[in-house]
Amino acid sequence: MAGSAEMASLEESFRKFAIYGDTKATGQEMNGKNWAKLCKDCKVTDGKSVTGTDVDIVFSKVKGKTARVINYEEFKKALEELAPKRFKDKSKEEAYEAICQLVAGKEPINVGVTVSEGTPGAGSRRDGWEWGTGLYVQPKCFLGDPVALGGGWGLRRAGGHGRVLSGCRELVRGKG
Repeated sequence: MAGSAEMASLEESFRKFAIYGDTKATGQEMNGKNWAKLCKDCKVTDGKSVTGTDVDIVFSKVKGKTARVINYEEFKKALEELAPKRFKDKSKEEAYEAICQLVAGKEPINVGVTVSEGTPGAGSRRDGWEWGTGLYVQPKCFLGDPVALGGGWGLRRAGGHGRVLSGCRELVRGKG
């Protein structure tokens, strides 16, 4: 990459994806799941020239033999491995530059995190419930056995009455 500002931006993206979904992560190492998310969110994977399988193979190739994570230097090496595959019409250096530009300055995309109907800004409680009026979102682990329910989110009508919905697709305003 050309400037130190661009390299700092790339490293910041690495750190943001490295800590995604893990409250104990330091941002120094990235696991395979977060590497795959980075590649998807930053459009490194296009489903044609670079697939999810390619992403997994490169991750396995650059990490240490017994390691489960990659550091920033291995991350750059992984991008270098994918660059010529993603940008076939460019030289190796130009391809690396282009793939770094896809990643630099990006952060994880949160999809479908909160579904709430009710008083805006009403707040949330420590047990995962949101309060206000209408529908409330609660982690399924608070609705019952987290192993049996498989984690994720459930929806329940205010007051705890009504059925627990398994996903947003079943949510119909006014029903439940």
